[in-house]
Amino acid sequence: MSHLQLDALREKLLRAGIAPRHVRRYLGELRQHFDDLLRAETANGLSGEAAFQAARARLGSDDDLAAATLARPELRSISARFPWAVFGIAPVALLALLILAAVLVEIGLMKVSHGEGGPWPDWVKSSVAAWDWSMMHAFPVIVAAIFYCIGARQLISMRWLISGPLLIAVLGATVTCTTILSDLPGRSAFSVSFVSITDETTMRVAVNVVLVGAMSAIYWLWQRKDFAATS
Repeated sequence: MSHLQLDALREKLLRAGIAPRHVRRYLGELRQHFDDLLRAETANGLSGEAAFQAARARLGSDDDLAAATLARPELRSISARFPWAVFGIAPVALLALLILAAVLVEIGLMKVSHGEGGPWPDWVKSSVAAWDWSMMHAFPVIVAAIFYCIGARQLISMRWLISGPLLIAVLGATVTCTTILSDLPGRSAFSVSFVSITDETTMRVAVNVVLVGAMSAIYWLWQRKDFAATS
């Protein structure tokens, strides 16, 4: 059957806040219905472009097709209904949960590998250093990129699309994780703190923004390619 272009309708629904899963299902149903209409027009003696145009007219205009879905507010995504929570509170909460989980994993590793005291194994020292680095540098970038992808996928307004990643880029740059390994049992210490804005913090913010921007650009390009393939 002829390929029905619904990219304008898809964008209209996404920008109106309809959840992507509902948009995909609705467009799939429309394409199936269009194929039925096209077969009917062909059976009536039309062919080629004439049959296509007749079937498209019977399907309805983009505005009419959008109205049927926009009239159902329950189909709107959570991020469209509560953008302040999804892109303001959720990124901070997720970063905090990831750091908390990482701290618990690190504490467990330290207890298991150093229960009797003595010198710390080199692999533990390396693992702890890498883990601390990840919490300070990798976690904020990953969380920021996740929320950018969520917003870009749903065509959220630019102010929310930028605010979540930018918030985490700045907040994540102020996180400092420090681990002190002592050869004496029970004397090792771990701390997570927030530092004030300094030249080093500013540089970390800049690095975070650049990394998030690079990851976001890659996702945007992939999304455009996928959009073109499915529209």
